[in-house]
Amino acid sequence: MADPFAVIDNEGFGAPMAALSMDLPAGWTGTGKVIWNKPCSGNELYEFSVTVSAPDGQSGLRMKPGHQVQWADTTVDASVDPMIAQMALAQAEALKNQMRTEFRGSNCHFGKLDGTPAEVTQKLIGVLILPDRPTGARVTGMQPNATMLALYKAGLMPAMAGFFSRYDAQVVDLAYDGPNGPMVERLWLSWTQYGVDPNTPPLPGFPAMQFQTLILDTITFVYAPANRPGDLAAGEAALASAKSDLAWLEELRKVQARLAEQRQRTQKDRNDAADRHNKAFLETIMQ
Repeated sequence: MADPFAVIDNEGFGAPMAALSMDLPAGWTGTGKVIWNKPCSGNELYEFSVTVSAPDGQSGLRMKPGHQVQWADTTVDASVDPMIAQMALAQAEALKNQMRTEFRGSNCHFGKLDGTPAEVTQKLIGVLILPDRPTGARVTGMQPNATMLALYKAGLMPAMAGFFSRYDAQVVDLAYDGPNGPMVERLWLSWTQYGVDPNTPPLPGFPAMQFQTLILDTITFVYAPANRPGDLAAGEAALASAKSDLAWLEELRKVQARLAEQRQRTQKDRNDAADRHNKAFLETIMQ
């Protein structure tokens, strides 16, 4: 008999609202929250933090906030005026230092992640996943998450000229030694990345500015003692039953719409200010 469990959002909309529900294996218990006032992470608005455990605490599932990995740099060649080059490089270094400072203590990181999607996934596992597991944790298997890959393919716009976008989604099996013996884990890892195509030739006489941003979605995994594979399957079934509350999703949609409108107004104000500046400049040189 499954036990119903709900994650209540106490921060987002004034009054508490059920945000996420799932059916837990009999006897399993859970705690969870929706984090809105958070440091930088994978989602600009909110993150889920969920912990579910079997009665003895050895098996369970987790949903942990995602991550961002950002990188920016500027390069110059011999065609760039030396003074402009010096200024551009100094500004680039200042931006990198600012990002490193702002990201400290958060789930955002400064770093460059190149390679094929498979290579980037391996790097993410090595840098963000395995160090968060017991010493000696290792990958024992990996298979594409076909459902998530199809969603990415259908939902992500093709990159514009001069830019790139890519993604990956994998189901990763891990093994490590726990306090009471060997443990197994199944992890759902998915990410998107976009940025300036490094193969785009720079404009002669201008510094070349590059950036890339990788967004690692909510990290979700189930775990169990190696001799209790049924618990791993039970945790997977609980995750498969998870669904967002429709009323909560509607409130979230309203917030996203307001943010989109605010961004449009901000961009319009910037464009209007630039037009006024350019007009004043033209009037000055035509006098």
